[in-house]
Amino acid sequence: MKTINRLLLITLLLLPNLVFAASESSGVGKITSLNLAANGAILKVTFSQPYVNPGNCGAANAYIRELDDSPVNQRFYSTALAAYIAKKDVKFWIDDCTTNPWWTDTYPRIWGIEIID
Repeated sequence: MKTINRLLLITLLLLPNLVFAASESSGVGKITSLNLAANGAILKVTFSQPYVNPGNCGAANAYIRELDDSPVNQRFYSTALAAYIAKKDVKFWIDDCTTNPWWTDTYPRIWGIEIID
């Protein structure tokens, strides 16, 4: 039983690092436009810096956050909108491609945002 508990603890400690290692930073820049789809399912973000594309997505001229009604996605949208309105520098964390094709292609997917002061 001790071995199983140890393995579980080690897994829990390493898991956040594995997720972080699989993502890439956009670098610091400004949001140049936000496009919220009419159905509210996606947020398309254009950025002032060159786009990173760690998942080799079909398109890399914007970042996409696929949204649902969860509080996490509501906070994400609010944070992005506040940064855009205030013209603050931001950094995005990009981890893969969108699960669905938007505008006939997949895009780099945003999983995190950081406002830089």
